[in-house]
Amino acid sequence: VVASNIANTGSFSWTVPNSTTSSARIRVREADFAAPSGASSTNFTITAASTAAGATISGQVTDLSGMAVGRATVILTDANGNVRIALTNPFGYFLFDEVPVGESYAASVRHKRLRFTSQLVNLTDNFTGLNFVSEN
Repeated sequence: VVASNIANTGSFSWTVPNSTTSSARIRVREADFAAPSGASSTNFTITAASTAAGATISGQVTDLSGMAVGRATVILTDANGNVRIALTNPFGYFLFDEVPVGESYAASVRHKRLRFTSQLVNLTDNFTGLNFVSEN
């Protein structure tokens, strides 16, 4: 039971419990009224919030000759498919702030004329030196 004896104002706010599940549902029912009751039509997911402090990930993007690649898009994707994006500055450097530690991330670079190999990062602390060198 989330709450009981609440006045019907059209809305109700509460703190979702920190219980991870992929089969959560909500049911709303008027007190002492057996039917009808409203219920979620499908399950929804509750994911525990990360309590770990965020870290930084930084590096540089260069071409085969070692020249900095500015305005490249660096993409960081977590295991749940959440994406963070950073653009390189004119010197090829990029930075991601407040990245949750204790997780793995796929890192890739997109550029209009250069190709780069993706990398996997297992983040346990601030990580510097996530460098990409173009394949062409």
